[in-house]
Amino acid sequence: MVPVFGGTIAVALTVALNHKLNERRERWFTELAEAVEELQGRFDGFDPDSLAENEAFVDAVVTATRIVDRASQREKTEVLRNAVLNSALPAAPDQDIQQLYFALIYDLTPTHMRLLTLLDDPPGWFDARPGLHRPQFGMMSSRTHWSLRRFLIWPTKARR
Repeated sequence: MVPVFGGTIAVALTVALNHKLNERRERWFTELAEAVEELQGRFDGFDPDSLAENEAFVDAVVTATRIVDRASQREKTEVLRNAVLNSALPAAPDQDIQQLYFALIYDLTPTHMRLLTLLDDPPGWFDARPGLHRPQFGMMSSRTHWSLRRFLIWPTKARR
């Protein structure tokens, strides 16, 4: 009697988990498609129809989708979407760098990503939160052209 009961629970759990995973993927692809369509209106010469031929973009979508399958946090999904969109732009980082960024996104929590936002632009972060006490910053480090934080934000202008 126990094996039948255990088998029924296993089947029900598998069906429920597959349904939830399919919902997550469908939401991911829908939001990604909408964002790609929005990019077309923001960047001259951006052709969404050519993205299926762009190996870097396809790699980014596949990698991000695997991470979306494992992450339910909305912040992480948004960061992944932005990373995929940035990979579609002409001045995107090298594919090796992109894959390193995706590995970091997989490992980082939303709290880590918010901390990166603060560290990327401390004055700007405090400007966006006027109720917080603003410390005095004495020293800033230089950043490379493509910082992780920049790769994770929504594309705002054409990069060269």
